[in-house]
Amino acid sequence: MNHERTFYTPTSTEPDAHDLVFDAFNQLDAESAHGRLYRLGAEALKDSELLEILLHPTDASMKEGSSYEKLTEKIGGLHRMRVSSAEELCQIGSITPIQALIIKAALELGKRALSYRRIREKQVTSPQDIVNYLMPELRAYETERFICVQLDTKNKIIKWDEISKGSMDGTMSMPRDVFRPVIRDGAHAVIVVHNHPSGDPNPSPADISVTRRLAQAAALLGIRFLDHIIIGDGQHRSLKDMGLIDEKNNATLT
Repeated sequence: MNHERTFYTPTSTEPDAHDLVFDAFNQLDAESAHGRLYRLGAEALKDSELLEILLHPTDASMKEGSSYEKLTEKIGGLHRMRVSSAEELCQIGSITPIQALIIKAALELGKRALSYRRIREKQVTSPQDIVNYLMPELRAYETERFICVQLDTKNKIIKWDEISKGSMDGTMSMPRDVFRPVIRDGAHAVIVVHNHPSGDPNPSPADISVTRRLAQAAALLGIRFLDHIIIGDGQHRSLKDMGLIDEKNNATLT
């Protein structure tokens, strides 16, 4: 007679969730975009393969890579996807509105993750620090974007906000829009930045006028106004370096 006793009797013989998950992964076609992502990691995939996973979330085990490569080329690559609107993506790439919105959401998530990593504990010591931080973001846009960078008492970046899109003299209800988030977030100092789509970073009369208004408002609010930086195509101008801002007294020089 067998007198062996089972001390640890399983409560269920059904496969657990962990096993089911791995079974699902192992059933992926190894050469599909989904299978390659699982086996090799996202960093090993081409842009077109990542796009395929976003727009075709089920692994149909079909060799559709070439069509997504053509779509990537047609749209103009990741750079063009990032700066185009959802409507433009639909028109350029012949994709559905939902697919266009998925692309925009995915790119925004990636941008936020990268921004958080770059921003963490970054201390600003010169205009070049801000240029290195924001030029990849701003130089590509075909319209002006105005950004306010918030800093703490040690000149470490807290966050940045896009205040407006459009020309400096037409669309901005400053300085209210600039300083509302600054006050809300308790920032000690600010640097404002905008791009010139023409590629020429030299300040216009409107740029100088806006800078003067912002410096005056910052002085009234007790916020340090460190600089206004204009980004062009691979070039930049710091109004402080040009002698147009007296950061110590929070004023613009004439």
